[in-house]
Amino acid sequence: MTVEEFIVDLGKFEKRMIPAVYEAFIAPKIGFDIASTVRERVINKQISGDETNFGAYSTRPMLTSGTTIKSKNIWRQKAASKTARRNLKWVTLKKAGKNIHLFELPGGYAELRRLEGFSNRNKSFWFRGGYQSMWSNFKLINKNKTENNARFVFGGRTPEAQDLINYNSAREGKSIIAITERERKELIKHIDGLVENELKKAGI
Repeated sequence: MTVEEFIVDLGKFEKRMIPAVYEAFIAPKIGFDIASTVRERVINKQISGDETNFGAYSTRPMLTSGTTIKSKNIWRQKAASKTARRNLKWVTLKKAGKNIHLFELPGGYAELRRLEGFSNRNKSFWFRGGYQSMWSNFKLINKNKTENNARFVFGGRTPEAQDLINYNSAREGKSIIAITERERKELIKHIDGLVENELKKAGI
């Protein structure tokens, strides 16, 4: 769950392949392409590595204060006037000796996202704060090359990013950073082209 591996057969790699070319160009390019492909698909299409949609956002009623970054639009649309506030269902919680006033939002997190202007059907694992950091830190974190193949490991470059990847993967019951079989084939084809071009440049 902590990492997603991408292993590719590089039959065109030879012992004479210049290590510096692999380290300086091929591996970084592969890492960038895979991370970008997965990130774009998950956020914009809500499609998982098995090419099915991620789960739906919860419609279970939730409590919100309307004062956090994620709920200011909810306050404007649901509680901006005294009349609107009187019609809300309020709950008072005690935290650190202070009274915290929250109101119930019917429709739950799905409704919160709709009011904030985000897609609210299937999970995209994208909002403000932590999730932006998670995706910006989703990168190639390890690589290993032999004569015939290469192994790339992707995950969070920070503990916080990896924790979010693990948490959401556990909730979904599958890795949220897995690549699809179609992407795997397209990337292998792309990698073959990169390797061939670099071998030609090296005179191999």
